[in-house]
Amino acid sequence: MAAPESKQAKTSETLFDQEITSASGIQEISSADDIKRSVAVVEAFWALEKARRRRLALKYGLPAVVLVTALALLAAWHFKVFPFAEKPVWLTAPEVPPEGDPTALVERNEGNPEAKIKIVVTHPEGKRLDEKVTRILNEVIDLKPSEFHIAYHITDKLPMEERKVLVDYEGQSISVNGRTSFTFGDPKRPDRTIDLMGFSPVFFAPQDLLEVVNSVYQEVYGPTEKPLLDMETLDLAPPMETGAATEREPLPKIVIEGGEQGDIMLRLPEIKVEE
Repeated sequence: MAAPESKQAKTSETLFDQEITSASGIQEISSADDIKRSVAVVEAFWALEKARRRRLALKYGLPAVVLVTALALLAAWHFKVFPFAEKPVWLTAPEVPPEGDPTALVERNEGNPEAKIKIVVTHPEGKRLDEKVTRILNEVIDLKPSEFHIAYHITDKLPMEERKVLVDYEGQSISVNGRTSFTFGDPKRPDRTIDLMGFSPVFFAPQDLLEVVNSVYQEVYGPTEKPLLDMETLDLAPPMETGAATEREPLPKIVIEGGEQGDIMLRLPEIKVEE
């Protein structure tokens, strides 16, 4: 039995010497315990292995991710998967020849062509306007058909240079007597400016258009007792309670035995405090 034991001990010493030799360049081990030496060798080995895997990930993984992302964006642009990859139709429309029919730009006209206040609404073909903006414009024509003229222009028919100006505004704008920007002398906000470029309600509010119409009307035709357009009439302001509201039914009276109608008697429980 002595020979197998010495052989097993010799084999164990040989394997341990190999571990120490392979780890001699990694970490100096000064412990006299064989088990601790083996743990230190394993920890040192895995530390090197983790560092090697990190280097491989940076060397091959990161370029692969960048390459796949670039190919995905290229494919999206080529096959027009995402909306940002496709230019709007009105921007890529062919240039209108100068000798073409100038009336092709106009979708429709409303009001009096000889009116002193001319409103031009420019929008891409097939794109509907905001409901509240449409309500304001229709109200203007209904109230003063001889004093206003509204022309609806198609952005697709504009010259390319004018279309490029409207790129940031989704191809929409509203001009009143040739102006799209208005500054009002408000004492509280003297630098307040209303720009009617773009679509409502993202770029401007319907109330801004209403204010512009009222101000321009007073500038052209003189001051009036009340504004031409009213927000509450057009249902552009939050509803307010008025005296004409329907009367509510009275709340039922509470009758307590031993008391009069409407009297509520509360009796608190008596609390005894111990001395």
